[in-house]
Amino acid sequence: EQVDTAQLHPALQSLFAAPVQAYLIDLFAIDPAAIAATADLPLLLLYGGKDVQVGTSDLDALRAARPDATVAMFPDA
Repeated sequence: EQVDTAQLHPALQSLFAAPVQAYLIDLFAIDPAAIAATADLPLLLLYGGKDVQVGTSDLDALRAARPDATVAMFPDA
């Protein structure tokens, strides 16, 4: 659901302009684990332990979807 950016702080208005909102809504509707499960290609999963956007639950979901994937973890990255 899109929001009216007029109600946001001016510094956030361009970040959440209508075209950006539409893009983010589409992006967040994608399930990476479901896509990984159907991909007929080798899969390399890279995980940084300090990533603030992708958590271990995301990595776990991808690993469950593709147990054959190669996983490289970088705890300090």
